[in-house]
Amino acid sequence: MRKISLLLLLFLPGLYYVGTVLSWDQKKRIPITGDEPHYLMIAESILADGDLDLKNNYQEDAISKKIIGPVDVENHTVSKDGKWYSVHSVAVSWIALPGYAISGIKGARTALAIFAGLLPFLFYGIGRRFDLSKEESVALSILYAIGLPFPMAAGQIFPDLPSGIGLTFVFMILLSLESDVLERKFQNILFFACGLGIGFLVWFHIKNLPVLFLLFLWFVFKKKWDWKSKGIVIALVAASILVLFFCNFLWYDSVLGAFFTTRIHLPKLDSNFKHWITVGPGLLMDRNQGLFFQNPMIWIPGSLGWILLFQKENFRKIGILLFLISLTQLGLSAGHSCSYGCLSLPGRFQWGTAAIWFIPFLSGWILIKNVSKIASWGICFVYVSYQIWIGKFWFDHTASLYHVMNPDPQKRPGFFPDTVLVYLPSWTNTESSWKTAINWVWIFLFVFPVVVLGFYFIRNKFGWGNGLNPLVDRETK
Repeated sequence: MRKISLLLLLFLPGLYYVGTVLSWDQKKRIPITGDEPHYLMIAESILADGDLDLKNNYQEDAISKKIIGPVDVENHTVSKDGKWYSVHSVAVSWIALPGYAISGIKGARTALAIFAGLLPFLFYGIGRRFDLSKEESVALSILYAIGLPFPMAAGQIFPDLPSGIGLTFVFMILLSLESDVLERKFQNILFFACGLGIGFLVWFHIKNLPVLFLLFLWFVFKKKWDWKSKGIVIALVAASILVLFFCNFLWYDSVLGAFFTTRIHLPKLDSNFKHWITVGPGLLMDRNQGLFFQNPMIWIPGSLGWILLFQKENFRKIGILLFLISLTQLGLSAGHSCSYGCLSLPGRFQWGTAAIWFIPFLSGWILIKNVSKIASWGICFVYVSYQIWIGKFWFDHTASLYHVMNPDPQKRPGFFPDTVLVYLPSWTNTESSWKTAINWVWIFLFVFPVVVLGFYFIRNKFGWGNGLNPLVDRETK
């Protein structure tokens, strides 16, 4: 298949995302809720006034109701010297701005969906770094990108998925640098792009700061690269952090931002340990919020992929870095007092993680393929069938899926028919979720196949024939 045809196919998920946004807008399926109007208020201020003082914009919107009208302003702004500064980061608003300028709320959602359309291209780049053929890389990139949570999340005005896109971009570059297939002058271009990508993460949300710190340490202690090359990344990341700290101090009197200012009390990490150990498993196994239910590719292939990432020497360090970042994201999301992402569609706090978990999924898929090519593509067929089936329940009924942290499972809507929901795990009751028999049944169902298959692959020493091999002629594949 010609390369241009393959690249055109990678546009299909993006078209799907945009089509979902436009369909929902036409049918009035989904309102802007939670933090979304406040990100749009930043875009409105930039567009109308060219500044970040939102006072006049909130006051005008209270009358015009162009965005949403007066709503919870005191919990989303910090007042300083007569100006109102948003507690939310500006990156999402900048991405949404072109679309918002053209077509308001619908345009903002469309702009974010187009941005999410970069995912299959990034997945394709990662697939090629794993030395898959062009056809395999395209097929797997499209299949993964059309599954949940991406079509549902692409047009949502939140920082979670854009953060994941930025991280996926960074890891694609890291894999390219590890492969040693580029000339030195091109490597420095990648170092520059990587520095920009890492530095930009904190402008999506301050909770990306620990992730940025891990990436920063990776470059500092990476012996493979000389200090001149590493210095490009370190300088760009340091500059981004310093600029952010300066702006935060200017706006909030705290270098760490609005969440650490004394001027306003915002939700932080929950001090109740029961909350952490309830929401944590739910981020993977809850019938609504869990990634295993939304995207089964993350379950068996994705879980097995970690085994191979740790096992293979040329992947081990990248695998450890990815695991630490995923664990950090999981911990921060589990501890957030606004469980799972208040007033948002299911699984919001894990949207970014779903993007970077394409890497362990790809590793696991290659592992399965080396045992049975039929099984590897059979899994993909079952996955697509599942996404089509579950699509009947979320595409036209999304408004009923907004997160409800109700301890009573019977009062929680879900992706599945009511007759099925009673047999699925619910992780919202901090007192009884670990005592519920059906939850333990599903823990066993999720863990047992992975343990058995993992033991089988390790015992028989199955690896893969492909993987970051600079001697392979990629153009012949």
